[in-house]
Amino acid sequence: AKALSFARINLGISVGSSTAGTAMIATGISTGYRRVVVLGAVRISGNVETDALGKAFAEFAHQIAERYGQLAYAYCDAKETFLYRAIRKATTTYGAPVSVRSAANDDVNNRIRLTTRLIAQNRLFLTEDCEVLSQALASATWNENHTADSRAETPDTVALNAFEYTIEREASRFLSSEGGATCV
Repeated sequence: AKALSFARINLGISVGSSTAGTAMIATGISTGYRRVVVLGAVRISGNVETDALGKAFAEFAHQIAERYGQLAYAYCDAKETFLYRAIRKATTTYGAPVSVRSAANDDVNNRIRLTTRLIAQNRLFLTEDCEVLSQALASATWNENHTADSRAETPDTVALNAFEYTIEREASRFLSSEGGATCV
């Protein structure tokens, strides 16, 4: 069996309401931006104390790095400054092997369009450790109460956001590589 290797591995972290919880997603991006492989997905239910969240993040980061290799960036909700501080502190306290940045927080519709393009072109893959994201993708719907397109907020939204944070800064590179898409 061919081992997976990636040009970069990004993590995404999103915090939702007490019912949605927190999601952490790890995504491998292939050389040439031809494939996206979701390597791991974790959801923590309910409200989580910031130190516990930092420790859970560090454990997730170490697990992904040990299994798949060097991590590039961890992207956190841009609006959640407490999360950003907790994750940055955890990288120092627990030696998480990743550089922490705020998510670009691009328009949700642009993130949805990028994800659906990757799916339609057979360029998005999930490992067996991604049930959280698989369920979220399968249950995502549009919000019918708005005149403009928007995603319906559900407990699964945090997983979708966390995943999208891992790829949104690479959107132009994914689009420019569309002609060379191949399967894993």
